[in-house]
Amino acid sequence: MAAYRHAERFCAEPQSITHAAAYQRAQRLGNDGRVFDYRRKIGVAWTGIIAPDCTPKELLDAQTLWNTVERIESRKNARLAREMIIALPHQVDLDIHVAMLRAFITSHLTSRGMIADVAIHRPPVEHGGDPRNWHAHVLLTDRPITASGFAATKDRMWNAKENLLLWRKAWADTHNATMQHLGLPHRIDHRSLEAQRLDALARGDTSCRRRASGTMAALELDREPQIHVGKAHHVRHPDRNIYVDRRARNEAILTRNKDRAGIRADRMRSQIADADNDAFNEARQITFVRDTLGLDDPTLAELHAEHGKPAPTSTLERLRAAMLRSKADARAMEIAKAHGFPWRTSGQHRADAPSVFDALKPMIATTGPGHPMFTVTAKDIAFALYGWGWLSTRDLQASLESIAREEHRLAAERGDAKQARPPPRRSPPTYPTPKADHLARLRKVAHMPENAYLRRLEQLQAFRERHQAQAYRKAQCRAIKAGRRLGRSVMQSGQPTESG
Repeated sequence: MAAYRHAERFCAEPQSITHAAAYQRAQRLGNDGRVFDYRRKIGVAWTGIIAPDCTPKELLDAQTLWNTVERIESRKNARLAREMIIALPHQVDLDIHVAMLRAFITSHLTSRGMIADVAIHRPPVEHGGDPRNWHAHVLLTDRPITASGFAATKDRMWNAKENLLLWRKAWADTHNATMQHLGLPHRIDHRSLEAQRLDALARGDTSCRRRASGTMAALELDREPQIHVGKAHHVRHPDRNIYVDRRARNEAILTRNKDRAGIRADRMRSQIADADNDAFNEARQITFVRDTLGLDDPTLAELHAEHGKPAPTSTLERLRAAMLRSKADARAMEIAKAHGFPWRTSGQHRADAPSVFDALKPMIATTGPGHPMFTVTAKDIAFALYGWGWLSTRDLQASLESIAREEHRLAAERGDAKQARPPPRRSPPTYPTPKADHLARLRKVAHMPENAYLRRLEQLQAFRERHQAQAYRKAQCRAIKAGRRLGRSVMQSGQPTESG
């Protein structure tokens, strides 16, 4: 499962929201005489403002938007905006990231009256960054927007915990729907590891295989969640001690998870062994009931899947399969007639009736493996005899298994005979090829390497082509000039003179 991160925090005084916007957009913004220039910052792949339709046009500019917010929020402890940090899948391109964020923000944030200032950050791989660390910073206004500007009061329902859970689930659904549409297997889950583990245990039922599958999934989720380290690598940060401590805690968590993984591997191996034992006992019981008690005969579909030809996938293959079935029915009728129709529909065969395998054994050597697919084989004849009602399901199964064993024996004999046969000796060609003969004659008279001669031939051919093209253009120009001269002479001869 892919990594999931959807965090939310509030931006309040004395922090400048214009400063935060300039940093996350890597732009130069200012307010009240202060200028925040982060144009040298790297890693910003895309920025944009997503707003409701009723937003005034002047607020679609980041400078004007956040200066207006700071002017409206006049209290010294006022909350200026909220920020979302969303992890993006590194397996897709930037266009997919923008489309995912636009769909999520339009459906769940701007529809409530928020204005979203979005900045997608790519990982600084050239400076040793993790290439998977694609993420987006979304700054959201804290007041609803109207056609005349921001509302006079804030919507306190936006701060409810239920909304945060709703937005986390909505982003997971948007991510998973996009991955499913693109045909990618990467999925995320907004729930905690403990909730996912309990759900995996609840998915197990009375089936031993499904119970083992649910238990192994729960074992994989039995780990301690890691913490977000943050700016631990920025040693110039004033609170660097806090971030260094977070990094140490995260390394301790990784060590504990590694120890758990060893224990989990042993438990998973024991679960797999138990599942294999249960499956073996179940298969042995089914075999005993089928062979000893004569119950639960195999179905025709199972026999077709094991011994029959692959199902046709095109119209042409279906037509060929129909022709093959008609030929198999006709051949089965011929074989039954040749033996005096020894098999009966009721199952009471004649006393001297041969087995189906003995009747079809002569044709196994000529229609076994290695022959064309659309060839009537002994197995096709057996299915045709079953279709006429002359064989039961158990008789058909026994005949098909005997035919398969005989085919495998013949194929093994052919393979051994082919390996024992010495490989044919190929005599060298009596005459060399024209190119080899030409090069051999050239070596006698030329003192240059073969590759140099071939390169000279290519250059000569290219020169000839250019010369021919140039000669053609010159001839064409001469023809055009001659035509023009002829036209001028005709016009001059037809004009009247001054004396006339």
